[in-house]
Amino acid sequence: MVILLSEIESVCLVKGEIERGLLPASKGEGFDFLTPIGYEIGITKVENGAKLKGRVSCSLSLPCSRCLENFSLEIDTTLDVDLILKPTFEEKEIELISDEMDIYFFDGEKIDIVPIVYDEVMLSIPIKPLCQEGCRGLCPTCGNNLNIEECQCNKVSYTLLEEKLKSFLTRQGDDYGSPKKKNITIKKG
Repeated sequence: MVILLSEIESVCLVKGEIERGLLPASKGEGFDFLTPIGYEIGITKVENGAKLKGRVSCSLSLPCSRCLENFSLEIDTTLDVDLILKPTFEEKEIELISDEMDIYFFDGEKIDIVPIVYDEVMLSIPIKPLCQEGCRGLCPTCGNNLNIEECQCNKVSYTLLEEKLKSFLTRQGDDYGSPKKKNITIKKG
């Protein structure tokens, strides 16, 4: 949705939905939009730009990072960004400070809010999404989803490195170089 800044006197409220067809393709990202992105944004005109403040919501389908099952994630977040007329920089590279991270630049009188709203949704997706807080994930031995069924795998499995370390520590005794044997167990947690 494109907004003409010249048509806003001081404050404007914009409501609507962004259909999936207007959004960048998300299939390669590992998730899919289940609903259009709904937004209700107040646009306040300022000296050399505008301030956008409001709510953004949608529903996504994405895989759990532990059990790999697809689940629905509801996104309901706030949008608070500043839009500033794009300056002309003399230098090719500039460093941004933390206060400039919520600033978007635009050219001319037109403001396209679709990429801004889309970015806000992307930033709201957890790095490691979980289908439920207590998701038990997959068995590392047989690959069964432990949320659905228990497996009969040997729960104590040591790697070759763990076996060699246990053997080394057993030979060392209480003190390094002592001939006494130690009873050592390695717990996985």
